[in-house]
Amino acid sequence: MGTHLKALAANTNPKTVALFPLAGSILLPGCDLPLNIFEPRYLNMVDDALKSERLIGMIQTLEDGSQTKIGGLGCIVQFAEMDDGRYMLVLRGLKRFHLREEIQANTPYGQARIDYDGFEADVNIHETDNTPEAMSNNKG
Repeated sequence: MGTHLKALAANTNPKTVALFPLAGSILLPGCDLPLNIFEPRYLNMVDDALKSERLIGMIQTLEDGSQTKIGGLGCIVQFAEMDDGRYMLVLRGLKRFHLREEIQANTPYGQARIDYDGFEADVNIHETDNTPEAMSNNKG
């Protein structure tokens, strides 16, 4: 599975992405983040993501309040629609990005132009041999 994720991370480079801001959470490359989506605008975002490449950008502003934002590009790898309309999903981190500018879009959720400058090595975390011991499946 590591080779597939590395290829996905290396070959997935959208210039714009839907934004899902979530205080207190970050999406790191190689990690899975379970999410409970219930707000109507973000339900719409998930619907749109599921119709295309299943990509979502999670953002976190820096603690010092600066304008620079760094986020994580994630791919929806699991989802379930609940009886009450919520989505339970798992977002797998592909790589980090810089949020360069939010753009006007005809969607109820935010979108932004992004780039990956300085984060080129993030794709290597998806190699099985480079997985940190704490994140590995080895029971040794």
